Amino acid sequence: MNLLKLFRIRQIIKAILIVFALCCIQTLSYSPALSAQADTIKTPEAKYYNVEPTEKDKELVDNAKNNLKDIGDNIREKLNLDEPLPQSTKEFLNSSEKKLEDTIEPITGKKQGYYQNNIQAR
Repeated sequence: MNLLKLFRIRQIIKAILIVFALCCIQTLSYSPALSAQADTIKTPEAKYYNVEPTEKDKELVDNAKNNLKDIGDNIREKLNLDEPLPQSTKEFLNSSEKKLEDTIEPITGKKQGYYQNNIQAR
């Protein structure tokens, strides 16, 4: 019985020493190659996949940028976003602001609101 307890204690001590040795080895080992690899990662995607962008990837990105720019130009042209507002639209907006002002004045006690700054700048 006494021999069995002694055997168990030796096993426990050996396991503790092995765990301690492994922890010391990991703590004391240092590899500069691992830290040098970390500097090459520039984007979250590259960090996840651990890759560097290639020339083909750069071409794809440039093509996507050009396509998006063309789409934006097409939308701007179709919706006439570069043209000034027609006078009737300006009159409608001004009348809406006046109605809003008349509605808000009894509540706030002020005639001028944040939207008035745009009117004064015109």
